[in-house]
Amino acid sequence: MSTTQPAPPRDARARPVLVAVAPDGSAAAVRVATALAAREGRPLHVLHVVELVPVVDGAGAAGARVLHDAVVHARDLVPGTVAVTSELAHGGLVERIVASAHTAAYVVLQQAVQPDVRGRRAEVGRQVAARVGVPVVCVPRLWAGSPGAGTVTVAVKDPVTCGPLLRVAASAAVARGAGLRVLHVGPDDELTEARRFIGDQMAQLVRLDARPGPAVVDLVLVEGDALTEVSAASRTSELMVVGRHHRHHPGGSTLGSVAQALARRAACPVLLMDPRRSTSSGEWVFETDLA
Repeated sequence: MSTTQPAPPRDARARPVLVAVAPDGSAAAVRVATALAAREGRPLHVLHVVELVPVVDGAGAAGARVLHDAVVHARDLVPGTVAVTSELAHGGLVERIVASAHTAAYVVLQQAVQPDVRGRRAEVGRQVAARVGVPVVCVPRLWAGSPGAGTVTVAVKDPVTCGPLLRVAASAAVARGAGLRVLHVGPDDELTEARRFIGDQMAQLVRLDARPGPAVVDLVLVEGDALTEVSAASRTSELMVVGRHHRHHPGGSTLGSVAQALARRAACPVLLMDPRRSTSSGEWVFETDLA
């Protein structure tokens, strides 16, 4: 049997937002994925994987019900405005998500709140992010939106090379009508230089996609524990944007410790992306960024 994967659509906007739903239906992840698809004018592809091997009696039917309910939920959220397709798969959860992500623009997953019977559910986001080239969005199970005014927070690890990461976060803020918070945690004696590097790159975000750039709510430069500061920021954000290493990073680690922790337990959805690339089509990256 051939295992050749389909070629990605030539039209970047034809790449769907892929949402992988768990047995509980992943309602919050479906809401986030559907809103993302609507904002970007993309189709939505709903995937449910039945992992039981061998498949026990009734597992397929139960999986079909989970998938059906998730599709109905998505269509109810954006009736007639987003094309919704679905896929019921059997086998390894991570493997099936990775296979479907080959033609996607984003992968949206629900954060795990506890391990499954094999103890792996909490690692799904990390494993998928390590194996796909597109951004992965991890959504808290009970996510219902951010408190107060909307803010997109981008966690900057390297102020020198954060340009593409800032562009993605700025685009997300513009699309949501939200403000942009830039957060960098580092040694006190390096914060002045970090402010200069980040400021230079923020100055280039005057206009984005022929629209005004986002309002910068705050440029937060602090000394302290990165995980503590970023986790605290997630409690007042509607989205966290965090860089990851390229999946072929020579160090072998795709996600740093902070990104791994956020993928599991941030208070808001977390978008994990390779900061050297755009989310899907190259539209936010210039050749100088990749030099």
